[in-house]
This record gives sequence, C-alpha cells and structure tokens, in this order.
Amino acid sequence: METKQCQKCKQSLPLTEFHKDKTNKDNLNRWCIACKRVSRFKNCQIPEVYLKRRWDGFGKVNKHRKTQRAKKDITYKELLELFNNFCNENIKQGKHRYSCRYTEDVMTFFQGKGQVGSNLSIDRIDNNKTYTKNNITFCTQNFNHKKGQLTVDTMMKVLKVFKEEGII
Repeated sequence: METKQCQKCKQSLPLTEFHKDKTNKDNLNRWCIACKRVSRFKNCQIPEVYLKRRWDGFGKVNKHRKTQRAKKDITYKELLELFNNFCNENIKQGKHRYSCRYTEDVMTFFQGKGQVGSNLSIDRIDNNKTYTKNNITFCTQNFNHKKGQLTVDTMMKVLKVFKEEGII
C-alpha cells in the first residue's frame, strides 16, 4: 500500500487519507484529511474567515437543487465593511457584537459540523432583490431558513393579522 507523509502531523498515511489537489505534483493535498478538518474548523471560528467562505459560495450553482443562487452586486470588501458596521452598531445599542439582526441571538462561526443553526447567515432583506449594500443584513441560519422565501408582501399580511388580533 502506497503512503504519503502529511506535512502537518508528519504521519505516513495511506493515499486515501488525502484529498485530491491538482496543484501538487502527486495530485494530493499536502495535509491529511484529519489535519485539514482541524485547521478548517479552527480558522472558521474567526468571523472574517467564516464570512469569506460563505461569500465565496454565493452566486454558484446549488449542487443539490441544480439552480443558480442569487446574484451579488457587492464586493467582499464592501460586505466586510457592512459586517464591521453591523457589529459596531450592535455594540452601540448594548447588544452582543454578533447579535442576530432579527432575534438578537448570538451568531457563531462553526464549519465542518454540518448545519449549525446559530451560525451567521447573510440575509437578503427582500428575497426578490439581489445581494446589494442596501439589501443585506446578518442573522442566524435558523432565522434565515425560517424566513425562507417569504416576500415583504407576505410578511406585511402576517403583521396585519397580528395587529388585527391585538398581538402587536
């Protein structure tokens, strides 16, 4: 059985323990799968790294649904500026720096653990519009998933019912 030494943990492991990487001569990643996972998880606890990974996935075809994701009319640099302003505004309002815009739950930045409902999500305020400076906010994945494909009109109808019933 052929082996390769991981450049991170220095263990000689079977080739099946390495992801493919066409940029290397042997077409395998320099680090074993286990070391990559640890590194990926550790780095994704840094909000800016997590945000960048989320952003890089936007606009690509969704493999599961075979559909094009929403278009983005904003750069990563602009998104990062919006995120920093969002965090600073939360602090000014006496909230946790990473509070969800809608629920005020604290957002997390875990990756490699499947779907984590408390993780940050980049939300289009109006789902009928693209990702733009004026149509983005930050919330938990749980809330964004629940909000789903609701339109502003649908939400207004729900609020109207709540008002009629004296709930708000």
